[in-house]
Amino acid sequence: MKAEDATNLLSDYWDEAELAAALGLSVVTIRRWRAQKKGPPVTYRGRTPFYYKPSAKTWFAAQEQPAERHHQNRRLLPA
Repeated sequence: MKAEDATNLLSDYWDEAELAAALGLSVVTIRRWRAQKKGPPVTYRGRTPFYYKPSAKTWFAAQEQPAERHHQNRRLLPA
């Protein structure tokens, strides 16, 4: 495989720093999710993790929750 072909193939993928930036998170969070088997699906090239952009976007959309559920889980503070 030519270097140009590999570059074209990887254009559909984010590395962990690019995914973290896209989600507004730290690379440490992305690594922790991966270790905990949470977060978007991952593909490895050797030991380097890559995230297929459409899969990561699908995973992110699946995290959507109704606003009421988020607020119900918060502890109410006394008035």
